[in-house]
Amino acid sequence: MEGSRVGEVAADAAGDVSADAPAPDASSRDAAASDAADAADEPLPMLTGDCLPGGARGGSRWQDLYACYFGPTGITNCALTGECHGVDGGANYIWECDPTPDACWQGIQSLVTATTPSGQLYPNLRKNGGTGNMPLVPPYTFSVDDLNRIVSWLDGGALNN
Repeated sequence: MEGSRVGEVAADAAGDVSADAPAPDASSRDAAASDAADAADEPLPMLTGDCLPGGARGGSRWQDLYACYFGPTGITNCALTGECHGVDGGANYIWECDPTPDACWQGIQSLVTATTPSGQLYPNLRKNGGTGNMPLVPPYTFSVDDLNRIVSWLDGGALNN
């Protein structure tokens, strides 16, 4: 990775568009809009308990990120639906988040070791201002604190820790 991006997170989360971020295709945008409309009456997911800053899982280790965001107990559960990154995921996914921290870490490595300095994970995370397209379901927007935790993990080498 090229340098630390932690200082850039606030600007990016506020809506600055990253040059590395791929534009979602029309079907992804349509699906996301449909999912967001379906979920309009449901409360948006929020971090709670141990996942809050200062909580037992409030850090930037992979185990924390898996528990709070990416794994089956996470608020952005990458394997939530058959169309997402689960073992039996749909045809549109490019990596697999198997139901254990080690197996999901193995799958997500294809995103964090992509050829661009920021990989493909960070640019695809949904941010304020409309950048990013993941997760499609639930319509969670990563906060500056969320993004700082993820960037800290990425900048630390995206270790399985």
